[in-house]
Amino acid sequence: MHLLVKTIFLLVLCLLLGFVLAGCEQGPAKGTVHGKVTLNGTPVDGGLIRLVPVDGDGQPEDCVITAGNYEITLPLGKRKVELTWSQGGSVEVDTATQGQEPKAVQLFPSKYNAQSELTHEVKPGKEERNFDIKTP
Repeated sequence: MHLLVKTIFLLVLCLLLGFVLAGCEQGPAKGTVHGKVTLNGTPVDGGLIRLVPVDGDGQPEDCVITAGNYEITLPLGKRKVELTWSQGGSVEVDTATQGQEPKAVQLFPSKYNAQSELTHEVKPGKEERNFDIKTP
């Protein structure tokens, strides 16, 4: 009987320790944001959506936009949203090396990427956020 009590005690202790350790490995609470990204009505394909913590606490999270769709899971909080989509453009001559370098053309205006004015609050669970960007 004494051995049975010790065995049960050790089993319960191991289970409790497992729950504690499992809880520690989860990290910060997360949410999933998904949706569509279009530029002047055209689905973005091969672009990038980057969500940057507004408070500077944490790392930016990136996701490739495929056929106008994206889905990203990241820690909760307010994020600045940056959208980029480049296509190869004209060839530019580098006078220092006399070589030709392809010049990439950024299709989104800077107010949607480098100087983004877009924000989103990531909340628990799964939520939809679409970006229908129009340019003149």
